[in-house]
Amino acid sequence: MKRNNNYIYPKTIREMIDGKRHYEINGNEKLPSVTTILKATEPDEKRESLAAWRGRVGEDEATRIVDESAARGTAMHKILEKYILE
Repeated sequence: MKRNNNYIYPKTIREMIDGKRHYEINGNEKLPSVTTILKATEPDEKRESLAAWRGRVGEDEATRIVDESAARGTAMHKILEKYILE
């Protein structure tokens, strides 16, 4: 894949606001993370479904799966960020 250098990515600073991740863009605007937006707009059915899943697999197993998935997502995010910034 060929990299597109036509876009200049703004400098961002991550911070927590009321326990939710936000990004300050160029020292001005503070925007919520994609995860923060998705969580805030999540339908009740999804919350109920996840709670039922936790009940079925048990709290320890659910926590293990969530932690493993989060680690995989973080690793992928770092790979993509490194690609963009190089």
